[in-house]
Amino acid sequence: MKRHRLALLISTLLLAGCAAGPDYQRPDTPLPAHWAEAPQDNSPWQVASPQDKEARGAWWQVFGDPVLDQLEQQALSGSFTLQIALARVEQARGLLGIATSANSPSIDLGERSTRTRSSANRPSTGSGAVSSTLQNDHVLSLGVSYEVDLFGRIRRDVEANSAGLEQAEADLENARLILTSDVASTYFALRTQEADIALLQQATELQAKTLELVQSRYKLGAVSGLDLAQQELLLGNTRSQWHLAQRLQAQQQHALATLLGVDAGALTIAEGRLPATLPTVPPLLPADLLQRRPDIASSERAVAAANAQIGVARSAWFPALRISANDGVESKVWGSLLEAPSNTWALGLAFSQMLYDGGRTRSRVAQAEAGHQLATASYRLTVLKALQEVEDGLASRRTLSAATEEARRAATAGDKAAAITGTRYKLGAATALEHLVTEQNALSTRRQLQQLEGQQWANAVFLIKALGGSWQQ
Repeated sequence: MKRHRLALLISTLLLAGCAAGPDYQRPDTPLPAHWAEAPQDNSPWQVASPQDKEARGAWWQVFGDPVLDQLEQQALSGSFTLQIALARVEQARGLLGIATSANSPSIDLGERSTRTRSSANRPSTGSGAVSSTLQNDHVLSLGVSYEVDLFGRIRRDVEANSAGLEQAEADLENARLILTSDVASTYFALRTQEADIALLQQATELQAKTLELVQSRYKLGAVSGLDLAQQELLLGNTRSQWHLAQRLQAQQQHALATLLGVDAGALTIAEGRLPATLPTVPPLLPADLLQRRPDIASSERAVAAANAQIGVARSAWFPALRISANDGVESKVWGSLLEAPSNTWALGLAFSQMLYDGGRTRSRVAQAEAGHQLATASYRLTVLKALQEVEDGLASRRTLSAATEEARRAATAGDKAAAITGTRYKLGAATALEHLVTEQNALSTRRQLQQLEGQQWANAVFLIKALGGSWQQ
């Protein structure tokens, strides 16, 4: 009998070391060795190496704009998006605490007092007469129960909730990255729009002067009605663009206020301009994105949680064992409740094995396995999208840089042409109309240059976001 008990104990301990379901392994994701837009053999950028949980810091400070720095700090302290993400982290932490508590025994203290009157007409259990009785029963007990995690159901549940907490923390970091990126891109768009409005105002004033000149020449018969109509059309289009630019400016300011967590009409920002120098953003190696971007980390933790849920579902196929103990006192009167004869206790083992449940467990396992497949596909898709965003950012950086350089040369040429025409106009070698037309052309080229520069700043923010934030600790 002792040998049988020892064998049973050893078997129980061995079974307790097992866990139902597969152990987690990160899904394989093929990655390129380098970026197509930044080959290894001639890449001008440095390789960054922070990991996902390392602090990003105030990455927006690389732009050197004090107003942007203030807006970012205000957004981090007032954004409701971050408050929502933080609340989800606390929810996930609570769920992990619930799952972890199953590893500990539960202790209950109970008290029960009843007063019972039995029926005089109840069936007799002997030869004597049956009479009605009235009695009290007072019970004070302390109970302990513990589920032995034979096949790792609790362990897998803790594993799933632990991965869920890490996923919520990664989501919080991703929400912070998205928020700060949106603030920066909206702020730069606002500054670009302000500059565009100023140029459109100048263009409107010049075109209004041109229209006055054309109207004078039309009255003298020097130009046709077509020339007059074309100039009126040009002025009307420019004024329309000016009004639309003001509308976009108001919308961008309202969007920025929402990001900061304030009323749309309560935010006022003094007029300014884009910073003078565009920062250099060094891309890291493609494989480093797996360790760096919070959205990838969140997606990978979702795969781990789904994998653990397979074990939780499969554990229903295996036996369950619960140990319970109860110690207390019971008496018909309160006065003798603590006397030795009132003592009562119980020890118990509860063993259960599911034999048939109509396919419920099989369906739960199938659901968990499908959830794991879904999470794995989502993880791989997230990685591919991250690679695409970096490639897009690098391609935009290259093409926008070339386009901006060409626009800068065109703007220089336009200013030069306007200056030459202005000199010739003062000397009487050019007409006022020629002078005003060259001024309009110069304003158009400067407007195009400002728009391209604004796109460069927006793309710099996009590229930093695509790389997971700041590249420095």
